[in-house]
Amino acid sequence: MRVDLNSCLGVAICAGTAFLLSIFLSDGGESRLAAPVLCLLVAISTSSYFGRLSGFIGSVVASLTCALLLFPPVGSFVVHDPAARTMLILCQLTAVGVLLIWPRHSILKMTSEWQLRRTASNDSERELLKLRDSH
Repeated sequence: MRVDLNSCLGVAICAGTAFLLSIFLSDGGESRLAAPVLCLLVAISTSSYFGRLSGFIGSVVASLTCALLLFPPVGSFVVHDPAARTMLILCQLTAVGVLLIWPRHSILKMTSEWQLRRTASNDSERELLKLRDSH
């Protein structure tokens, strides 16, 4: 399995979103519970553009970031609030479920494949593409 720069960028986007939400929602009481759901939306968007692996790892990193920086006790992965713990677990299970049924290829990869097929100028290049698709 090859990890490229796009996958790392997707994970960084998820982690950055969780970090920013931890900063902006740290003073609120019940508004903190919205952070894992927003991170889930970012993870799903990330997986559609960068791939399933990037979305999955990004959702795990975002959940860990929220647990570490947002929910008390801050600085520990232990979450004492049962509602916050439930939200983190439900968002992580939802992320796994959504990413399992998500298409295997990312939008970025599909776009580059489409451009490659569109620019195949002669019959020999088209035959090579058909041979590659059959394997």
